[in-house]
Amino acid sequence: APEHLASFNLERLQSAPGETVIRTRSGQTIPVSVHISSLGREPADVHRGTILVLRDITERKRAERRIRYLARFDTLTKMPNRMQFQHLLQQAIARARRSQQYVAILYLDVDRFKDINDTFGHAAGDTSLEIFARRLLAELGENAHAGRLAGDEFAILITGFERMDAMLKF
Repeated sequence: APEHLASFNLERLQSAPGETVIRTRSGQTIPVSVHISSLGREPADVHRGTILVLRDITERKRAERRIRYLARFDTLTKMPNRMQFQHLLQQAIARARRSQQYVAILYLDVDRFKDINDTFGHAAGDTSLEIFARRLLAELGENAHAGRLAGDEFAILITGFERMDAMLKF
């Protein structure tokens, strides 16, 4: 649930700005940065006032989400990239060890992909990879994940095998 500005510790924010989410009257939530400055104190320790500055950071948050996505997913195929696939693999191996199951990894390299690029151009190559990825993803079950490792290299991770020989029947 979104925090409200009133829940912030104002003294902490005077020394270190923060972020929160505010809710408008219409119910929309907006991420904001919060900066607070004191106008000073009189000798009798009477507070003169506080300046509170809220800045809408919606676009910055959107850009941060986009950057996180681009760091983990291939923009052409919308599949996990090598780094994200390795992360998924590490998680799957850890889960398999805990549950005493097996995982399988299939490595796919598109044959003669260079010929497609050289003959028909990079746009045709990109289209071919998009179609290949879409078809590959459509065939995977719920226990399988695919990733694009490099140009024409893909991998499939399949989890949930109770026995080693079950992988051979997949």
